[in-house]
Amino acid sequence: MRPASVFASTAAKFKSKIQVKVDGETVDAKSILMLWCISNHLTRGKSFTIIAEGIDAAEAVDSLLEMVAFRFGEE
Repeated sequence: MRPASVFASTAAKFKSKIQVKVDGETVDAKSILMLWCISNHLTRGKSFTIIAEGIDAAEAVDSLLEMVAFRFGEE
């Protein structure tokens, strides 16, 4: 699976509203299409923010950050 697909499917497992913000643009982290739309901003080494609101927000952010840290399991 490609990183956007892995990210979106992982985010979709949580009940919280989850968004990704990069270069002033904020998108729904559960939408592969929206993540794809900002993918040109998400180059290696670029900073971005994961925003989560809801009952399992902390768990969602931790899970997504861990996945990013391990490069989506690609290496």
